[in-house]
Amino acid sequence: MLSKKKVEYNPEDNKEGVTYEFHAPRSPLDVRSEQIRKSHQASKWRKMLPSLAVGGALIWGFYAYNYFSADKKETISDLLLPDRFLPYLVSFKYQVDQDHYLIELTRKNRGSILAPHQQLFDGKRIWSVEIKQPEINIVRNYTPLPLYVAGIDPNTQEPHLRLVTKPEEEGKFVLLVKRYDNGEFSRWLTSRKLLDEVELRGPVVEYKVPYHPLDKFPARPQLQPLLSKIQPDPEYYENIPQPETWAFYAAGTGSLIFQAS
Repeated sequence: MLSKKKVEYNPEDNKEGVTYEFHAPRSPLDVRSEQIRKSHQASKWRKMLPSLAVGGALIWGFYAYNYFSADKKETISDLLLPDRFLPYLVSFKYQVDQDHYLIELTRKNRGSILAPHQQLFDGKRIWSVEIKQPEINIVRNYTPLPLYVAGIDPNTQEPHLRLVTKPEEEGKFVLLVKRYDNGEFSRWLTSRKLLDEVELRGPVVEYKVPYHPLDKFPARPQLQPLLSKIQPDPEYYENIPQPETWAFYAAGTGSLIFQAS
């Protein structure tokens, strides 16, 4: 007969031990130290409360100002407004002769407010701007030229003028001003220095070009100094009259009106 393998009995295998731990009470010194540490943490937050309150008040004031001045922010982001004067800066000034001055005006903070959809010179209207003389509180109308100063001749100091044709070139225009010895406003305007602020209002539309069938076609490309850069004219349908006569208009000092066929 097979016998079972004898295994030595070990009482440790069947032992279920239970232990009890006893923590000694904390000493009065430890309790006091803990109370001091918690009081220091509470006092730290109490000291920060005034700063937090001031910071919250400033943040609330900032958002409240933006909320209540939302309409104002929308208006000052325009290049021109017909019912409110907006600040422009004298960005260039050149004396053509004894009586005539070429003055470039640039919208103040133009780089931060310029929007692609704002277009002043669209070729479909003749308009002017009102300039305010704050010292005697009078207003005069001037017709802006769709030009801006692209550079200056280093020898003669004459400006290189270019047409405003792109949205990023808006917010600048040129005035040709004649100075009169007995003209209070012209003497004031021509005496402005670079970066002097001038307040403008407009546009004051004096004439709107009526609709023409050619308006639905792209405009004729701008003339370029090199023939290789001149783009071809757009193609028109046969039943639409071809442009044969061009009329050029200018207003104000040095006005010139002529026709070319």
